[in-house]
Amino acid sequence: MNFRLVVVLGTVLAQGYTVAQLRTVEIFVNNQDDSVRLLSASKPLVSNIFGKIGVQLTWHKGDIPAGRNALGIRTAEHAPATASREALAASELRGPGMSEITIYKDRLQSLLNLHPNVTRVLAAYVLAHEFAHVMQGVPRHSDSGIMKAHWSDRDFQEMIYHKLVFAPVDLDLIQKGLATMAAVRSTPAGEQLL
Repeated sequence: MNFRLVVVLGTVLAQGYTVAQLRTVEIFVNNQDDSVRLLSASKPLVSNIFGKIGVQLTWHKGDIPAGRNALGIRTAEHAPATASREALAASELRGPGMSEITIYKDRLQSLLNLHPNVTRVLAAYVLAHEFAHVMQGVPRHSDSGIMKAHWSDRDFQEMIYHKLVFAPVDLDLIQKGLATMAAVRSTPAGEQLL
């Protein structure tokens, strides 16, 4: 076991989480729109949030290469008329193990304007929330933590001190979702998983 793995496991276990297996998720940030500029300051905190639960994020600029199992991010200037009033982003499955998240820049900016005391961390928590949706593979929210549908003032305070975490049910769903994605990636073409 190498030193990095020991440090990550120690951090995860110190937080009371148990991790079946450390996983790596590749993130591709679109460099043809405002995504890189808008989200670059958020990357270290998002990586830290997932690192605490045994998920290592590796970041790249550009589109997801063909055939690559990864998660892509892009921004849209405005949310589409079909988006719910509260939606800050949307996720779309592009194929087995490949998804794209679209951040609605107008909605995110409005939220940042409403909560100026957390602007430095809020975008990171929005990304963590959206990443978890994709990793879990189910459209759901929790009663507490990062996956709440609506964050409270107390949640925003916890963000400032990096204390807002995933609820235990979300940790379980993230690990199960990533295990399913890994199984899909390792299944030869034409073979079905039961």
